[in-house]
Amino acid sequence: MSKVKGDEAADRFDAWANSQSLSYFREIANSNRTQLVRASVMEAVRIDRPALRQNARIKQALLDLENRLRDEGVLIGQPVIAEALPPDEGMLPQRPRSTIAKNIDAERLKRLEKEVAAKDAELVALRPLRYEVQDLKEQIRNAHEKLQRFKAMESVLRESGRLPR
Repeated sequence: MSKVKGDEAADRFDAWANSQSLSYFREIANSNRTQLVRASVMEAVRIDRPALRQNARIKQALLDLENRLRDEGVLIGQPVIAEALPPDEGMLPQRPRSTIAKNIDAERLKRLEKEVAAKDAELVALRPLRYEVQDLKEQIRNAHEKLQRFKAMESVLRESGRLPR
């Protein structure tokens, strides 16, 4: 996005943010009321996701708007700054796993480990067969070469009349 388009988008965002009521912002807040829904903001301001994420003026204006809405009670909680967090911490926390789920996972893991061990044993048992197959293929190749030589000799003997028909 060019600098001019970026400035225009930032100006549109500022005009939009200053023209809306608190009740409108309550409507476009996420279900936890921790931040505004980005898709609704992008639709209302007519900007795309890269503009929202990459334009420094828009990013800062959005954070300032959300902080102002927190001060006025529209939003609750602390702001989540995904860039400051390591990648895994930007995600929502997972619920603690129950003992039953852990036991099911442990049983599945044991079963899968047994299957892998069985497959490994099969591979070890098949390894000598692979060498045997290679030897048999070599023998077939040699037999085919001999057959070709015998066919050539047979045709010469037939043409010379030394082989009875």
